[in-house]
Amino acid sequence: MPNQSESLIGQFLSMLTMLKEAGVNIGKNVEEAVSSLLFPVEGNYNISQKFGNYNPQLYGKFGGQGKHQGVDLATPFGTLVKSPISGQAKVGYDPEGHGQYVDIIGDDGTVYRMSHLSALERALERGGTVKAGQTIAKTGGVGPRSGNSTGAHLDYSIKKGGQWVDPMSLYQRG
Repeated sequence: MPNQSESLIGQFLSMLTMLKEAGVNIGKNVEEAVSSLLFPVEGNYNISQKFGNYNPQLYGKFGGQGKHQGVDLATPFGTLVKSPISGQAKVGYDPEGHGQYVDIIGDDGTVYRMSHLSALERALERGGTVKAGQTIAKTGGVGPRSGNSTGAHLDYSIKKGGQWVDPMSLYQRG
């Protein structure tokens, strides 16, 4: 989970992205840093459901094999969700499970899914390209478009090479 310094790094990387888009030459090393994976919500939120948790009563009824394929971050309803990478956005709706969700597809085909959303940014309603750090939605978990949920949160999932992976493993610092 991001701490305060990681949140500041995310803000810094977003600022560098804006400079790059404005045509400012920021240098190769900085450009590589701008393409780093950002966390989709700012702040420190508890993980209310870990990746891989086995719960066949909950996940089995949605066609899964009883294992959670992402992490649930217990956020207040309406928390801003930002794109973790630059990529192609695809919007979907699954009333029996994820509810309203956004998939961001990276250049390498990795899918970053943010689910149980209460609202999408208007520009995303038809999909399109997004930039890392761009606000794409608001968290839900309660309400008519949030799917099947026990409370306000963001479900964050990553599918890499055709397999669901623990998103938190990609954010651990050495």
